[in-house]
Amino acid sequence: MTILDNIQTLPEIQKGLDQIDLEILEFSGQFSEKTYFAPFGEKWSMAENLEHLILTNAAMAKTFSYPKEALIARFGKAERPSFSGAEIIEKYLTALEKTKIKAPPAYSPQPDTPQFKTALFKMWIDVESTFQNNLKKWSDKDLDVCRIPHPAMGNLNLRELALFAIYHTSHHLKAMKKIAAANV
Repeated sequence: MTILDNIQTLPEIQKGLDQIDLEILEFSGQFSEKTYFAPFGEKWSMAENLEHLILTNAAMAKTFSYPKEALIARFGKAERPSFSGAEIIEKYLTALEKTKIKAPPAYSPQPDTPQFKTALFKMWIDVESTFQNNLKKWSDKDLDVCRIPHPAMGNLNLRELALFAIYHTSHHLKAMKKIAAANV
């Protein structure tokens, strides 16, 4: 069973985003600033994982702000049926295994990140609110029409991109939970 099971329609995607967004905040809220921002060897801290999610989800939210026609003009129409949630997860995990993907600098934590959870949480809430508001502008049908290139997975249609946002967030929440468990 995966987080994307039973998520396919636009309302299900919106609900899935709401749920994972809330999980991130509830989990993150239980730690002190010191623990949340503490380095974790060569890997990102919990705070850096959240910053990465803020950066990536802001980019995805921006994608959903463009009109359908502009996206089609730039990237073309999707030419295949949408991947299922399980296929998206498999495609992403395979890409991670094959290439040892590292986040591009534009999506990596920056030294000038606020060192306060409240500031990060506000940024997260703002990005996710924008994401949801932009997503509301789309119809279920149109999510399958437009495609956009993803740096690790090639062309995805917008339904797949939204599903990926849910999975990617859960992937980083899992990493955050490993960090927390290691710090106990």
